[in-house]
Amino acid sequence: MGNSAGKLARSAIVWLVCILTAVYMLNPGAGKKELLPDDMQFFGNLDELVAALILLSGLRYFGLDVVKFFAREPGELRKKDRCGMSGS
Repeated sequence: MGNSAGKLARSAIVWLVCILTAVYMLNPGAGKKELLPDDMQFFGNLDELVAALILLSGLRYFGLDVVKFFAREPGELRKKDRCGMSGS
């Protein structure tokens, strides 16, 4: 029984973190209150990157792997490989 309670607690924490990161990604403060302001060169968007990675990993925890939608099919070639520009 303790194991199922632990899994339930872990799922609740992951769910809460997913909700918080999704809200952060929606930018409710309109850029005024952020961990790193967006007008900082290069570093300004790192907080959104980390939030997106946390959200993607949380969704994957629940079985929704959205990253696989961007994967190539096994036989699919990149455009430069089809044109004979593979570099070898």
